[in-house]
Amino acid sequence: MNIEAAFATVLSVIFLALYIKLLRWVVRKEGVNLE
Repeated sequence: MNIEAAFATVLSVIFLALYIKLLRWVVRKEGVNLE
């Protein structure tokens, strides 16, 4: 694996984690339950 691919993979994982965190924060803030 070259450096560009590894860097892109790390960025993708970090972006996905931040997106999930933000999504959960918005859901908790709005008080919407997903059931």
